[in-house]
Amino acid sequence: MADSRRSIELQPNDPYVNAYHAVILSFNGQAKLAIPFARRALRLDPLVPRSPYLNILGMVYFHAGEFVQAQDAFDRNVSVEGHTIRSFELTLRRRMRASEGTNKQRRFLSP
Repeated sequence: MADSRRSIELQPNDPYVNAYHAVILSFNGQAKLAIPFARRALRLDPLVPRSPYLNILGMVYFHAGEFVQAQDAFDRNVSVEGHTIRSFELTLRRRMRASEGTNKQRRFLSP
């Protein structure tokens, strides 16, 4: 951890250094302290879509026991045009159920 702290001292505005310092803190039982570093990494490199920083932020929140924030970070990382993969999955399941019912009706009504 000393090397990680030293990296932050030498390169405080490097998103990778902040992100991986957050990972090291989190894996060493200091997830609450890791949150600001993970958030900072994301702020320092905002143009990276579906960034690994969001996954790291989600992992850090998860280790800190902040599950709602963790889920939000993971959802933001897999969003597509404002819709999360989960919402696509739920929509797909509803459509499959609806078409399944229609197909059953068609089979029942067909000769």
